[in-house]
Amino acid sequence: MVLPSGELHIREVGPEDGYKSYQCRTKHRLTGETRLSATKGRLVITGPMNKNFN
Repeated sequence: MVLPSGELHIREVGPEDGYKSYQCRTKHRLTGETRLSATKGRLVITGPMNKNFN
């Protein structure tokens, strides 16, 4: 989910997920065109979180 601040919140990750790099991929709803972000990022894992977090 994308927070109002623009940060991306990803659920159900583990410590091993923080060692990989990720890119954003978007898909245009009308044309179907996909694009990858120009830069890669890493996850910052803070937790554990309450499983009932909404």
